[in-house]
Amino acid sequence: MVYNSKRHLKRVSILFGIGVLILILTINTPFSIPCIWKMIFNIQCPSCGLSRAFILASQFQFIEAIKMNILFLPLVVGGAVYLVCAIIDVLANRQTIEQFNAILSKKWVRIIIFALIVISWGYNIIRGI
Repeated sequence: MVYNSKRHLKRVSILFGIGVLILILTINTPFSIPCIWKMIFNIQCPSCGLSRAFILASQFQFIEAIKMNILFLPLVVGGAVYLVCAIIDVLANRQTIEQFNAILSKKWVRIIIFALIVISWGYNIIRGI
């Protein structure tokens, strides 16, 4: 499969736009997406509090957003790096996303990500978010 940086940037931009649209709908309307995990298992999911964290961040309450769910910080940083890589790929005709994906595919990085998710999940269950 041939890597197409413009197509990739288009996909990333569409996903980003969908996320912004959901955030706007959540803030300005009574619309919200229920947590299927919590409905089925009656405990918080690993991402519990992320929607509220993004709402807090949209109100420039970044410390409160991180307190809501610590996964907010690596998610935003990783997303920003990915978006910048996509833009660099298009403008400079490079393949930085492939380099970023190579880093993410390393076993030690996946172990750290998994550990962060489990720690955050346990902490959120204890806090009762």
